[in-house]
Amino acid sequence: MGNYHIYMVAILAFIIVRQMSAADVSAEMDTISSDNDTTAEDDCNDEYYSPCSCRRDRYNNQSIFVVCSKASVTQVRDVFRRSTHPQMYSFSFLANHNDPPMTIYSVPVDFLADKRATRISLYGYSKGSSWLPKLAIDSLAFRSTNANVRFLELSYWDLLLQTDFSFLQGFHGLEQLTLSFNDNLAAFQYLPVPFPALRSLYIHHCSDLKQAPFPNLTLSNSNLEELSMPYNDLDDQTVNETLASLVAGGLSNSISSIDVSGNRLTTMPNQIAFFSHLTSLFVTDNSISWIPSSSISLTSPHINMNFLHLNGNNIIGIGSDAFKGNFSTTQVGLNFNRLTLFEENVFKDMLEQMVSIQPAIGSVIVSSNAFVCGCDLAWLIRDHRHLLPVVKGGVCSSRMSFEELDPESFVGCYEQTTVDSLTTDNSSSNGAFSAATAKLYILQLIGLTFLAFVQTMQL
Repeated sequence: MGNYHIYMVAILAFIIVRQMSAADVSAEMDTISSDNDTTAEDDCNDEYYSPCSCRRDRYNNQSIFVVCSKASVTQVRDVFRRSTHPQMYSFSFLANHNDPPMTIYSVPVDFLADKRATRISLYGYSKGSSWLPKLAIDSLAFRSTNANVRFLELSYWDLLLQTDFSFLQGFHGLEQLTLSFNDNLAAFQYLPVPFPALRSLYIHHCSDLKQAPFPNLTLSNSNLEELSMPYNDLDDQTVNETLASLVAGGLSNSISSIDVSGNRLTTMPNQIAFFSHLTSLFVTDNSISWIPSSSISLTSPHINMNFLHLNGNNIIGIGSDAFKGNFSTTQVGLNFNRLTLFEENVFKDMLEQMVSIQPAIGSVIVSSNAFVCGCDLAWLIRDHRHLLPVVKGGVCSSRMSFEELDPESFVGCYEQTTVDSLTTDNSSSNGAFSAATAKLYILQLIGLTFLAFVQTMQL
């Protein structure tokens, strides 16, 4: 570019700047002045917040993150008494792993002084510790910010001294509550209401949750959408009672996701049928061996299920028509079970729904099972091979995948309708399932023997 062009670009830039309105220039200067304000800068550095640390959001200079990992409760309170920045995005407190066992952390009145926070996380655990420190939160500990907190987490604490959850009184903006890896959670039943903004409730790895009745979260108190209770050692009765209380409270129409993985369930929760807006259901890593007929019903017109995960349950059989409703967009996970049959009266309707949408969104994932791949699979490999693309991970006990099976090898199998007429509803007992399976293989053997005899006579 010549000197003349450079000169003209410079002149043009000068004219544009000159034409900026006085208001725009004033607003720009105010922003710069605010960003460079000495008090604001000094209010977020490690020395000022010591022994805590503070950093600013790289995208929002006025949003700060405060972490106190080696500070006592008293030191934390002193930090907020002397600090001047009124609003934090996040405040995190981590118990000092050098404190002696059975240390009690008593969170006092006005713990944050007059400061506000959007997210509060209190962690009592430190990697390598074999004990959980005790936590006791005063009912007025967070009164300066109870209207501002949207996310609250309490993890790795012994809550024996926490006789109630009154410190959450007035948290009307709370959207997500997380309780994880805590002991002695009996006070959870006294959760104060209402929580009109509560959308997500995560409770996991709290082994004594089953000893506390579920709090009264009614539709007038909450619009709960996500209930996650994995790995809490819950049995069938506790899970069904918890879900029943939510149904009675009118939340069955608002909850879209339920996770009860990693508990001690032996049957599918019968209350699931009442949740009419489910999009995700996770029941993995339980002890469910049998899925009865009609036990998973998506018949509500409002249900658009995206995820149905039943992985890792040691399931040995599924009753006919166990899956009812619309599964066209559902990812059905049946990995790591003990299925030996992939039966037409269980899967065909669901697979037809899935292939009706192109490109297909739904699928049935069945890896890590031990399918026999006998004549019971002829309906899929020989007669409805167009359904194979939505069956993922199917592998026979011979280690051949479903896709590798030759349709011609099933030519001698009887019509699938015959098998269907002999397959019974096995919801009553596993014994009925075993008998039906035995019948199936006997008939297969008879059919193949007769075919071989006819072929020999023709020779």
